[in-house]
Amino acid sequence: MIMQFPSAHDDELLVSILARFVRRQGIRDDKVALQLLFGTKNIVPSPLLQGHVGALLSRVGHIWSISQNEVIKWHSILSFFETFVEPLRIHDVRYRLIHSEKSHVMTSIGINASSIIWPRYYRYCPECLAEDHNRLAYSYWRRLFQLPGVHVCPSHQCYLQD
Repeated sequence: MIMQFPSAHDDELLVSILARFVRRQGIRDDKVALQLLFGTKNIVPSPLLQGHVGALLSRVGHIWSISQNEVIKWHSILSFFETFVEPLRIHDVRYRLIHSEKSHVMTSIGINASSIIWPRYYRYCPECLAEDHNRLAYSYWRRLFQLPGVHVCPSHQCYLQD
């Protein structure tokens, strides 16, 4: 049973929360991390729409009191696309992010077929990074900064870095 899990920050990607957990635990093997967090080694992590939320919360829900839908709403990019995708499909995507063994949600909401150019690397604001290190002694990946078309930090009006 997992006894420690980091507190999530506002606008933090789920993959960032998981990465902070893995680093704090000193885990160097990805398969060990997947087994510990999800109960299986057969998962492909997704930076923006991490699935297997139900399996994750079955292992850390006693520490992280958040619902499955709240994880998806606050720690994935799905909420940014809800306006542009029909509600029935969004409901199906949420269900698959929580329960499915295999997830093809990027395809099912049209992200892979679109002409949108996604950032190649995680992006960050140098000012936010410095503030995080001063306040927290670490930083984290913000959802907003990973979205296509977002090139400037709204708080500091500076360009995002790769």
